[in-house]
Amino acid sequence: SLQRDALRGALSSRTKLLVLNSPNNPTGGVMPQADVEEVARLAKEHDFWVLTDEIYTRLVYDGQVPASVFTVEGMRERSVLVDGFSKTYCMTGWRLGWMVMPAWLAKRVELLLVHSVGCTATFTQAAGVAALTGPQS
Repeated sequence: SLQRDALRGALSSRTKLLVLNSPNNPTGGVMPQADVEEVARLAKEHDFWVLTDEIYTRLVYDGQVPASVFTVEGMRERSVLVDGFSKTYCMTGWRLGWMVMPAWLAKRVELLLVHSVGCTATFTQAAGVAALTGPQS
C-alpha cells in the first residue's frame, strides 16, 4: 500500500503537507495500520501536516474499519480530516462536507470559506442533519 522508501526519499525540509486518501478511489485500496502509523511517525519526525481524505471510510464490505492517521497519538495536532456526505449518504453533487482540525486552524479556514464558498443551501444543510441523525445501517 505504501512504498515507504519512496516516501522517505521524497521528504525534504520543504515538505509541509502529505495527502492521504484511504480507502481510495478508484481501486478501493486501504492502507494497513502499520503504514498509517509510519506516515504519522514521519510527519512527527519531519514536522509536516497530514490531510486525510476519509470520504470512503464507511464504505466497507469486510467489516474492517480502515485505519486513520487521525487516531494515532499526537496526530490530531498536525492533521486535517476531510469527509462529506457524497459517498456514505448518496448526496453526490450536493457539495456538503466537513473537516476536523485544531481549533486555531479552523478559525483561519473559516475566514477562507466565508469569502470563497458563501453559504450552503438551507435544504442541503437540513438533508445533512437528517443523514447524520437518521439510521446508520
